Amino acid sequence: MKNIFIATLIATTFTAGGLQASTINGAATGLAAPEVALGFDEVRLTPGQTVTDQFAGFGVTFSPAVSYRNENLPSNQGGYNSRSNFSDGALFNFGSVAGNFTFFDPFSILFGPAVTDATLAFASNNATVTFSSLLDGTLVESFTTSGGPNSGFFGFSGSLFDEILIDVSNATAGGRGASFDNLSFNPAPVPLPAGLPLMAAVLAVFGGLKWRRSRV
Repeated sequence: MKNIFIATLIATTFTAGGLQASTINGAATGLAAPEVALGFDEVRLTPGQTVTDQFAGFGVTFSPAVSYRNENLPSNQGGYNSRSNFSDGALFNFGSVAGNFTFFDPFSILFGPAVTDATLAFASNNATVTFSSLLDGTLVESFTTSGGPNSGFFGFSGSLFDEILIDVSNATAGGRGASFDNLSFNPAPVPLPAGLPLMAAVLAVFGGLKWRRSRV
């Protein structure tokens, strides 16, 4: 109940402030000067390791899971050293690099607390990918775009959300592979309760009265 109240309060604040919501679809760069920027080398991981909550300390988890890869792998095992916007480590939506792939599809990037902006460098084998932002499980925005090995940055800006759902499930098994890197986001500021300024004013008045009495 407390989380829902806080989310509602923040959403009301952004609505009142006229913040302009937008989608980010294949941009050349991610967020400028984000509060949090992850290259997925902040935590020591091994190639093929399943990733769920290892980055929770940075404010993000993954559901049901993703897996870690690095650029030293050959291209037929998920290597991506030719992909622009990717650095030394990246996360993939499949859990095996040999035999039958185990796909995590669709998968979610979960933010705690909620954020107002988020982008990620994204690449896939699929012709179409759907990105959706959600708040407490309710859809906020969604768009479908063309995938590809060097697709640019994707995400949402100017709205309140705590989840990005990425869906590439409309492809055959070989086309469902997706990877992402360089995730950036801005946590939503927690606004002051509406009655707090009034309370502060009342306390100031009482403080002034007390000071005057002490002078008499």
